[in-house]
Amino acid sequence: MKIIIPATIHQGNQEALKQLMRDWSSCVRYAYQRIHKEKRTGNAIKVSCKTLYMKKLNQRYIADAVLKAQAINKDHVIFGGRKRWRDMIAGLLPKKEWQEARDSELYSRGDRTKKGNPNIRILNTPDGYKLRVGLPGPREFLVFDLYIPEGRKNNKKDYKELLDLYGDCYDVRINNKAGKFQVSIGIDIPDVKPIYMCSNGAIGIDTNPNGLAVVELDIAS
Repeated sequence: MKIIIPATIHQGNQEALKQLMRDWSSCVRYAYQRIHKEKRTGNAIKVSCKTLYMKKLNQRYIADAVLKAQAINKDHVIFGGRKRWRDMIAGLLPKKEWQEARDSELYSRGDRTKKGNPNIRILNTPDGYKLRVGLPGPREFLVFDLYIPEGRKNNKKDYKELLDLYGDCYDVRINNKAGKFQVSIGIDIPDVKPIYMCSNGAIGIDTNPNGLAVVELDIAS
């Protein structure tokens, strides 16, 4: 079972993050054009993207951008939204705002062999959770304060506990919405199979609008 942990990031070099998001979003659009206009498939899409983006993105970012483009099944897509595009053309929306909406995402898949996520890593430090975002250069990172809410209720483990337990592989998606950086962390939790044991008997309950029926069954030793 996959659950999504919502979070936000604060402090840090937000302008550098915006540039990385612009480059990644641009790579998604470029890959989309190679797929739908040039009919490229498989590894040929990545090869084409690497030629243009290897100085801006590492191979994993490019692979994830291609994956996002491959998931778009429509042949005619206006990135950033059709309504925003029309508003911008009509002079109702500044071009900069439309571009920010178009370039507002960064995504990285998790990798269990890399202990979490090699590009966007969550760090549990004495000063709290941090989000470390990898840049194209070797050993170059952006670091942000990561706020994770308590989340789940009803005596279930909260988001931080779930992340600590199942954080060996997690996807991270960052979205910039009106200057606020929202983070979605996807983790897989193993399904727990129910175990039915009737060695001590069983109780059945049937509820209806006009009554309640209870049946108790003892198991003979």
